[in-house]
Amino acid sequence: MRPCEKIIYEIRPPYFIITLNSAQNYNALSYDDYLYLTSVLEVSNNNEDCCFTVLQSTGSFFSSGADFNSVPIESSNDESHTERKKKWLENFLCKNQYITNAFINHDKILVACLNGPVVGLSAAIVFLCDLVYCNNINNIYFYFPFTKLGLSCEGSVSVTLPMKLSRNQSYQKLLFSEQIMGKEVLNTVINKDFKLSKDATVDTFNAMVLEELSQNTKNVYLPSCLNMKKLLKTQALVNSLNLANSMEVHGALPFWINGEPQRRFKVLREEKMKVSRKSRL
Repeated sequence: MRPCEKIIYEIRPPYFIITLNSAQNYNALSYDDYLYLTSVLEVSNNNEDCCFTVLQSTGSFFSSGADFNSVPIESSNDESHTERKKKWLENFLCKNQYITNAFINHDKILVACLNGPVVGLSAAIVFLCDLVYCNNINNIYFYFPFTKLGLSCEGSVSVTLPMKLSRNQSYQKLLFSEQIMGKEVLNTVINKDFKLSKDATVDTFNAMVLEELSQNTKNVYLPSCLNMKKLLKTQALVNSLNLANSMEVHGALPFWINGEPQRRFKVLREEKMKVSRKSRL
């Protein structure tokens, strides 16, 4: 699927609604998809009729993170260190930093509607959102498998996770790539659990979030809400997030140059192919 098919949007003032629309792939995103998502964020930023950018999803996962099938894992043995560095500056550092920066500096109120688990860079993006709602908290977890992939933090999570969990718990979760259950971050990341029945559809949940927002904003002046976000998102916080973003991508660059993430992504890709072949037998 093309990025514009995997990520769709509609403008329903005051809401700019972005939907991850690749349920069959658990809404895994390639770098091209993430970059397209940032371009859609820009459209929202430039729309004077919208105050909220709402991130929705489809299927059982909000997003399973990076699509490892899109990671370039083949390298020529003839590549010099300088050539590998140039390659991963372009394929990782610049793109990753740009994507995270787009969410850190987004002007509209960012809302995430968690219909299911969220992984990797996508989970880091949710931690950068201003309001987060979930379908059923027992089905929600955040997973940052960076150390299992031969990487380190992404998406400024080295700042956002200790802010919203605790420092020692953040060490535990990040060092050992442990899942963070939704209940652990209720009221610090997740604003509300809608506690819907098991047979409730994702569309029903997404509609309920919009209705909740409509009720909450019925008697408020929306430009005041946007100004309130500016005040709550202090310059010190923005500077801290941007610094973390820069340090994270620069810190992970040597891993890509040395090839460890590529080796681990290759194993994941081969395992997925084996499962796929077995399912066809």
